[in-house]
Amino acid sequence: MKILCFLFLAVPAASPVFASECYKSAVMQARKMTIENCPRINTRQINRCREAYRKKGDPNWSRATLKNCSSYATAGILECRKYYVKRFAAEDCGLAVDPKQVPDTDVLPGYAAPAAKAKTGNSPAKPGAAASTARRDKGPAVSLDDYGDDRFAKLMSKSKVGRAKGDLSSVRSSIMIYYGEHEGLFPTSIKAMVPKYLKEIPEIALPGYQATRNVTVINSLPEKKDLCSLVRNTGGWIYIADMRSTQSGEFFIDSNSLSNGKPICSY
Repeated sequence: MKILCFLFLAVPAASPVFASECYKSAVMQARKMTIENCPRINTRQINRCREAYRKKGDPNWSRATLKNCSSYATAGILECRKYYVKRFAAEDCGLAVDPKQVPDTDVLPGYAAPAAKAKTGNSPAKPGAAASTARRDKGPAVSLDDYGDDRFAKLMSKSKVGRAKGDLSSVRSSIMIYYGEHEGLFPTSIKAMVPKYLKEIPEIALPGYQATRNVTVINSLPEKKDLCSLVRNTGGWIYIADMRSTQSGEFFIDSNSLSNGKPICSY
């Protein structure tokens, strides 16, 4: 009996080689993640960034983004990717990984922790500057429905697109109510409907774009045009306010990215 017990206790644990390969695979997958794959972390870091500017007395603190706070952005990416290392390792081979033990350089190669507290960066953009900063080149349109490298990311993308379309319909309905109550006149801007016809301008957060409530207002449109030809690709909204135009009152999404095979600006 003593011999059997000794043999049982001498059985080796799981192979460290297998654990190492599993970990490396999880790390390689996690490196593909961006902070947009971790909405809660993203929001938390943005709030920290803005709070830093608020304490400094910056009048534009509420407009600060992670582009203004490189240190908070980097911290968010590290936290997000470490979370995914834990998740991928558990899903792929049942390996338990403590995110706190994952080296920074594993998920962000070449990263060197700053010796001193990093500066938050330049002052947040002034009103209207966000659109030009976020603008993309009108290159090949990407599909919003398949944006992301894993199933979770793609589900998040579909959720964002669905919400954007829902908010688009809601604002259009408010525009028509305004039109009906103002003898056939469209509002001069979307802000003009707040708060009577619209509680607030909805935030749009398309996959791959920065979340925004910005509305690009077109005040002059001499001739009828395809709406998508007016896209600047900021990921925000566009509203045509030219009362002389036959397209006055048009409200659409400022992106040429695809959804269900067609540009989302055409919805």
